Amino acid sequence: MIQASQYHPSQISQHLGQLTTSYYFPQKEFLEALKKSEETNDPNRSFSCDFGRSPDAPVGLRNIGNVCYFNSLAHILFNLEPFMQIILNINTPKDFDKLVFQLRFQSPLEEKLKKKSFELIISLQRLFIFMKHGNKKVLSPKAAIDSILDNEGNLIEVGEEKDLGEFSLIFFTRLVEGLCLSRDLDKLMKKNTKRQDSLFEELFFGEFNEATINSKGEVKRSENFS
Repeated sequence: MIQASQYHPSQISQHLGQLTTSYYFPQKEFLEALKKSEETNDPNRSFSCDFGRSPDAPVGLRNIGNVCYFNSLAHILFNLEPFMQIILNINTPKDFDKLVFQLRFQSPLEEKLKKKSFELIISLQRLFIFMKHGNKKVLSPKAAIDSILDNEGNLIEVGEEKDLGEFSLIFFTRLVEGLCLSRDLDKLMKKNTKRQDSLFEELFFGEFNEATINSKGEVKRSENFS
């Protein structure tokens, strides 16, 4: 599993070697970005203004068309260390299709949403890796945004203005689906998922308690929220 720590960009491929071999999803774009990031360590070469990030400087996310709602959430989650650890520690098994086939889905839509949501988790993982270890000042969030489906299974269209509250509900629903699928795959492979589950619940789930006192006594009410 990948542990978040401070590495020089030239060490990315060494510490993230498993990403280039075990991912189910296409790796061409990721490998090209990785190569370009490593090349920035050559002082004899020049690059666009996107490169040359100062050590420990934050990374910007490009607004590719009214996607500030996603960029804001991505920055918040990136700086939430326990959540970032959850995302960085997700692994994609080589026999992804065979394992998914063993799972039972209530409908084709549920299967579509969960598989695409898992792709969102992996895209977010890649984004976080380059935000933390890369040499670019600005990154594109397109791969992650292209992995987000609405509740009917349609892609979120880049360029459409979104209400942050509505988008957040869809986004976190997809995140939960992707993490649940990852947990189910880990269970099939006999991996322990208790720590990951508890961390996610601590971060995003809770219980609301209310007590009302009147002439007849005290009335208590509790409600779970996420």
